Amino acid sequence: MNRFAGKSNDEIIQELAQQILESLPLPLKKEEGNKELFVENEQGLIPSLSTVLIQEMARFNKLLDVIKLSLVNMQKAIKGIILMSPELDSMYSSLLNNQVSISLSTC
Repeated sequence: MNRFAGKSNDEIIQELAQQILESLPLPLKKEEGNKELFVENEQGLIPSLSTVLIQEMARFNKLLDVIKLSLVNMQKAIKGIILMSPELDSMYSSLLNNQVSISLSTC
């Protein structure tokens, strides 16, 4: 049986948003990574690949922040606490249609 049977679109999106929020990973931290990757050489520099890794970790963490903020704002908009922006409306439709939203922004 469909777990969304008999629920309104708003209820479905609220439930999906909460499930996604609960399943998001924690932000990545350099301190929790392999210490060998960040060993400084005699000039005080880390390997270039490690520099790229740090930059990608920062980008990933920023993406997590945007996803979290967008989902929280979606829940607030459904409750009428904030206005439903065009980006949130697009995200709402994408979630409802089980599609990837291409309009993620800081909402």
